[in-house]
Amino acid sequence: MSKAIEIAAERFARGEITREEFEDIRDALGESETAVPAPAPSPDLQVNVAATGTQAAAPLAPAAMPAPQAVDVTGISKALAISLHVSAVVSVICAVLIAVQGSPDARFGMVLALETQPGLIAITVLPSLVATVLYLVWKKKSTDTLVALRGPQSVTPAGSVYWYFVPVAFFWKPYEAMRNLVLGFGIKQEKHWLMPLWWGIFWGNIGFAILIGMVFADGINTPSQARAYVVFSMMLYLAGSVSFFVTWMITDAVTTAERRTLREADL
Repeated sequence: MSKAIEIAAERFARGEITREEFEDIRDALGESETAVPAPAPSPDLQVNVAATGTQAAAPLAPAAMPAPQAVDVTGISKALAISLHVSAVVSVICAVLIAVQGSPDARFGMVLALETQPGLIAITVLPSLVATVLYLVWKKKSTDTLVALRGPQSVTPAGSVYWYFVPVAFFWKPYEAMRNLVLGFGIKQEKHWLMPLWWGIFWGNIGFAILIGMVFADGINTPSQARAYVVFSMMLYLAGSVSFFVTWMITDAVTTAERRTLREADL
């Protein structure tokens, strides 16, 4: 080792130059085989051993994340089932309220009332909001149990929730998390059709709502447009009802399999 590289190594060890600068000097001197020395410890961690007779304390390791725990989601599942059924019934009632009006103008007026009057909005939206929150809690806790019993999955417990809000990834990651639950808890093969049905209806509803917004982006200006808007609105309410019911079917199947798995594990 040349004198120049020795000096560079000492300066790197004292923290006077960076690792990249040392490597540049080493390469320029043609001594690429020289190992990079260990940098000096941070001054904040150095202790005068001669004065105190003690060594510097090692930095604290970061705290480990708590491991997911197996939990019984029966209570959450029951509350979720109630909220999903209520949401489905409310959606059907909205469609019926529109259909029973005596004239096209009255039906269009009912659609506008359901979309603009605060009281009616609260009645139609609140159950679905409650169902959404309970569903996300259920999915996270069920994934906690799956990880505790089966080990790490391709989607973490937290990811089973936050992937719904990540653009592009939300097209498949939430489905992957549900598939992990279905396969991990051993749901029978004859019920696996619920997965594509549930996910297809979910995105079908969203796509249909976007389509309605695009078709009527310039407003409703003619009687024919009003009639079409009424029909589309009724279809959307009924499709929402189906989505709520299918979501209950798949969450109930997962919960049943999950409870069976917990019993077999004596938990």
